[in-house]
Amino acid sequence: MLKNNFIEGNLTETAAKATNSSEIVKGTESAKQQRSRKASVLWSTVSKARRTFEKQLHKSNDLKRECLEKLIPSVASDVEHFWSEYMDQTNVLLDSRRFEKECKDLNVDPTILATHIVFLGSGTMNKVLRNGIVNTIGSKYRDFTEKFVSEEAMKYALDYEPEKKEADTTETAA
Repeated sequence: MLKNNFIEGNLTETAAKATNSSEIVKGTESAKQQRSRKASVLWSTVSKARRTFEKQLHKSNDLKRECLEKLIPSVASDVEHFWSEYMDQTNVLLDSRRFEKECKDLNVDPTILATHIVFLGSGTMNKVLRNGIVNTIGSKYRDFTEKFVSEEAMKYALDYEPEKKEADTTETAA
């Protein structure tokens, strides 16, 4: 009888330890989920902006940018940091040789198209990386030929060159 209690006691202790260790693992997973939620502020903002944009009757690139810019202050303390993260995602597309080749074949500006694809969301962006532009968004790429992000955002794009402005003709003599 003593022997059975000893074995049962060990089993009970082992079960308790297993339960505690699984709770610790669950606690770790929820901490990881919380960290990933904080990292995905970009994607939740893009998602909200896209939903707002899709509800509009008259869509334009200015309106698309405005939908994003209205939400940025509520989620990010630094607008420039938000655009940096946005363009980091754009750069993921621009860094893909397949994406670059397909843009060249379609005769579209890769940077402009990439900014629009990021606006479509992380799922669409990942599908474009896996399956290509036409296989993912079809002929919709033709709608994405004009820049919608600001110059402030564009400076974070790969191979960015600022738009050339006309030289100021009112130079002061020294």
